[in-house]
Amino acid sequence: MAEAVADPGVREPVGAVRSLIRPKVLYLGSGGDTTNPAPHLFPDYEVVRLDVDENAKPDILLDMTKLTDLPAESFEGVASSHSLEHVSAHEVPVVLAGIKH
Repeated sequence: MAEAVADPGVREPVGAVRSLIRPKVLYLGSGGDTTNPAPHLFPDYEVVRLDVDENAKPDILLDMTKLTDLPAESFEGVASSHSLEHVSAHEVPVVLAGIKH
């Protein structure tokens, strides 16, 4: 019986599938900004915009203090610019725990 030989042109499924997935960054308090929040830090990332204001038309309508309502480890990065100053001092640890989540 002939011995099975692996095809050298076939890659492992995990590597092939991972290469097709574009990493995501969660942009907290995006407001109306629809651009990548930090192109020099996240040039090839899909930006998912989160805001509490529905008029900003975010991808995720959610308060930053509720980040643990999102599935754990859903993003490879988190960006925030001029948004943490809008939460109360006692909520900052809640937001940071949500970011870690």
